[in-house]
Amino acid sequence: METSTKNEIDRISSLPVDILYNILSNLCICDVIHMTILSKRWKYICTTIPYFCFDSNYCNSLLSSNFEEFGEFMYTFLISQKTINLVRYILSCSNMFESTDILRLIHATTRRNVQQLVLWFSTREPFELPHCLVTCESLQILKLNLCNDVLKLPNQHAI
Repeated sequence: METSTKNEIDRISSLPVDILYNILSNLCICDVIHMTILSKRWKYICTTIPYFCFDSNYCNSLLSSNFEEFGEFMYTFLISQKTINLVRYILSCSNMFESTDILRLIHATTRRNVQQLVLWFSTREPFELPHCLVTCESLQILKLNLCNDVLKLPNQHAI
């Protein structure tokens, strides 16, 4: 039996945007980025997705060269997305980034009205919870795992 790929219909690409978002929401952002090469529609879908999941354990092949460069790329990707609101943002990076990099990413998510924020990381010094998390009105769920590090609460006078 001979099959021809020319005449086959791409049924996945023809799905409604919300369904594609739902499918992509279960993937690490590294895989989502790879999907942008499929077509113009996929590039649009990937740059407007309201879900962002980054797991350094899963994305090791992309991270093998330069963590700082990838961290900058992740920040730029996050602030340049066309979607205003983020439904879910997951960052699992053990001790890959400095606390200042993590703070930049957190600030970028709160500016995007994040609803669910999951952070799993380790820093060399105590991590101070940024004020933007305390004052973020859109935030409904915050899951924080500092891998046995110390969490400092923000100074209440500064809030």
